Amino acid sequence: MPPITGLLPHVYKTPSILTTEGGVIYNDIILTLTREGAPGPFVARSGDNYYLMFTVGERIEIQRSNKFRDLDNPAGRHVIWYRIRHQLAKPSLVRDEFSKFEQLRKTPPDDTDNSWAIDGTVFALDDSLYLVYSGWPLDRSATGSELVQELFIARMESPTSVDGPPVSISRPDQEWEITRGANGAHGVNEGPQFLAAPDGS
Repeated sequence: MPPITGLLPHVYKTPSILTTEGGVIYNDIILTLTREGAPGPFVARSGDNYYLMFTVGERIEIQRSNKFRDLDNPAGRHVIWYRIRHQLAKPSLVRDEFSKFEQLRKTPPDDTDNSWAIDGTVFALDDSLYLVYSGWPLDRSATGSELVQELFIARMESPTSVDGPPVSISRPDQEWEITRGANGAHGVNEGPQFLAAPDGS
C-alpha cells in the first residue's frame, strides 16, 4: 500500500513547501502525509488536534498532532477497534465501516443489486450534507468487471438518508491507480476524504 496522497500542497518534509506567514498555500500539488503505507485513511480535526486513522492488519491506529503536516509523527499512537464515527448531528451517527449503507440508500424493496460500498464519509458544504464512498461502477455490465472501484457522491436529506442516486466523481483511469494480480487488473479508488480550504470552501 503506498503512502497517503491527495490533491493539496506537497507538505511532507520537502524543501518545496510554499508558506506565507507560517500557513500553507493551497496550490493543487500532491500532498503526502505518510512515509509508509496507511490503508483506509481518515483524517479528522477536533479542537486543536488533527487525527490520522488508518488500518494495520486487524486493527486501526490513530496518530495525533497539533500540526496537519506532522501527522506522520508516531508519538501518541493508539489502537482501536475498526469503527468510524461521524458527528453529523446530536446524537452522533455511528456506523460499522463494512456495510452496504442500507440506511443511506434509497432503493425499492425489490432491488436485487448486489453492489457494496466501503470507506463512506460524510461532510457538510453550503448547508448541505454529502456522502462520498467507494464502490463498484453503477453499470457493471459496461465495464464487464467487478475489479473496479469508483468514488461516488450523493446529497443527503438527513444524516441517515440520501436525497437521490449517487454520481460517479472519480474513476481509476491513471496507471498508478491500477494494480495487477493473478486474477487481472484492479482499478481502485478508495478512502475519499473531504478537505476544506482555510476559507471553508
